[in-house]
Amino acid sequence: MLQIHQRIDDKKKLYSNNKYDLKVTRDFSKKTRNQYIEHLSIERSFNKQSIEKLADYFENLFNLSETLFKSIIKIYKKDPNLSKKVFSRLKTLSTLRFNYYPNQSKPVEISKQDGVALGCETHVDSGIFTVLYQNKKGGLQVQNRKTKKWHDVPFNKNALVVNTGRALEYLSKGKFKATNHRVLWNKQKRLSVPFFFEPSYDFKMNLSFLNKRRFSNGGIRYDKFLNKSLKKFVEYQR
Repeated sequence: MLQIHQRIDDKKKLYSNNKYDLKVTRDFSKKTRNQYIEHLSIERSFNKQSIEKLADYFENLFNLSETLFKSIIKIYKKDPNLSKKVFSRLKTLSTLRFNYYPNQSKPVEISKQDGVALGCETHVDSGIFTVLYQNKKGGLQVQNRKTKKWHDVPFNKNALVVNTGRALEYLSKGKFKATNHRVLWNKQKRLSVPFFFEPSYDFKMNLSFLNKRRFSNGGIRYDKFLNKSLKKFVEYQR
């Protein structure tokens, strides 16, 4: 899935508000009839070489994220291949996004905690992991859950940042907390490229998946879980 976002002052404008996966065909999208699974003809906006690079990057990050998730499954002494129950390649709501922050004339928010000017509101992500690349401008901060102190995440061209999300916190019964993070207000242009690793839209979010010997197939579907999670974001409350 592919999204391109631009943030301007206190409003989020989308060049595309559709999610796109290069493996999703038009027929599959019509058959699925899910709000998050959509086919787009991005060849109108990108040349063939760019599309191939995007597809390769998406695939590499998807595989990396699944490897990380399998490692967590092993912590619970379960078969790592259980990840296939969570992530069907065509049904996953995983999203590759390009966040472009232009010159901002004013901050999006002033932190109620410490009065710091922000370019992106304090929040946690909805999925399992967020794998992030940020440019040299930096600006990303993560919060220590115990001390409530904020820490800068420095730019490193040879590294990716991995944040845990709300879905992982839910499935692990709070063992893996969702990472509270924010972006400082920066008057200069900034670009970040996050990959949101998220379950299949029809995966049942059941606590037994990691915490019990047998997995029960009951629970809220992930697309419904995501809908509830998104409503907590500030921009969806305006």
